Parts: sequence; structure tokens; C-alpha cells
Amino acid sequence: MIEAKTGSAQLVDRLTRKARVLAEAHGESQRLKARNSPARWRDPRLLWPLGNRE
Repeated sequence: MIEAKTGSAQLVDRLTRKARVLAEAHGESQRLKARNSPARWRDPRLLWPLGNRE
């Protein structure tokens, strides 16, 4: 069995980064939604905000 030891500070940092990325993508998506812009469905950064991380 593989064990991973992660300090709580590292876990908090990683979760904070992910939360920030999600919040930024959500904000941008909402801004584009308000403008009725179809670009929100074409930007992979907004569709899959955590897809290319880690």
C-alpha cells in the first residue's frame, strides 16, 4: 500500500490554491454570463478550471 504523508500546512496551501482557481473561474464565468457572451463555453480554463493543475 502506498502511503502519502502530507503536513496540514501543505494540505491547506494546496486547497487554498484550488479554491482560488475555482473562485476566479466562477467570477469570470459570471461576468461573461452577464454580458451574454458565448465565450464562456469556449474557454477550457472556465470549463475545467482544475483540469491542468498539480
